[in-house]
Amino acid sequence: FMVDPFHVSALNQTRMKLWEVEAELQGVKPFSAPKLQLEQYPTSSHIAAHMIHAMYNAYEDVEGKSVVDMGCGTGMLGIGCSLFGASSVIGLDIDQDALDIAVENTEHTETEMDFVRCDLSPSNSSCLRRGFSADTVVMNPPFGTRRKGIDTIFLRRAMEMCSGAIYSLHKSSTRDYLTSTLEKWGGEVEVVAQLKFDIPAMYSFHKKKTMDVEVDLIRCDVSSLYERRQKELEETGVDSWQASFSGIDPPDSDGDSDSDAIKRGNGQERRGGRGGRGRGSSARRGGGRGKR
Repeated sequence: FMVDPFHVSALNQTRMKLWEVEAELQGVKPFSAPKLQLEQYPTSSHIAAHMIHAMYNAYEDVEGKSVVDMGCGTGMLGIGCSLFGASSVIGLDIDQDALDIAVENTEHTETEMDFVRCDLSPSNSSCLRRGFSADTVVMNPPFGTRRKGIDTIFLRRAMEMCSGAIYSLHKSSTRDYLTSTLEKWGGEVEVVAQLKFDIPAMYSFHKKKTMDVEVDLIRCDVSSLYERRQKELEETGVDSWQASFSGIDPPDSDGDSDSDAIKRGNGQERRGGRGGRGRGSSARRGGGRGKR
């Protein structure tokens, strides 16, 4: 991988050093049978470690923060956030097979994550309970090569539930469009780094062993937007930002999903460790001691 330098002044000491986190993430298992319609391409341990280190070191958006790993796949980014000291991490994905592997990965790395199988399409309002928010959202969403517009759908859902900052990987060729879209929606956007994302030959149409794709790590600060939305809700009972998206109904996602909400403390959240990963659970916990 060739990575342009993150604009971080220096590599400070963290709870775990950067190289230690990258080494730990090398043990994260990838997709066993990646699904093309979901654009399942693994995030490398190298990119994940450097991405989360920048979030931690330059912006203080990881340690002690609640984090959502949106479209978590097998848990690479969420596990990395846990290793860097996140207070809690929730992984969301539509694919049960990926979530099963993610639970195994949290056990292997002795980290803790909760997982929810859900459809992130805007028409599905029940993916997470109303009023849920996280300090930080991190994701490597589909680029939209199989389903046009899925990248903006992920960004919109991230903005709905984030109270702080969103970190997301996108093709550099879409930079201008995504930046203007996020700013139009009320976010403050910064391109943190440009990376070389190595895609291995995974599908039948891949003719090369590997292919490098230029991607941007985008940071979208939504803290001011979140405060305005909360103030409006308190004063009027209406979230006009959310209401502005009403009527947008994108195509159905590929695959089935359980659109069940996380409801902490009411017995509806299922948690599983070793031997507790029954299929069909809407929310589960993986991991052990919560290594930091």
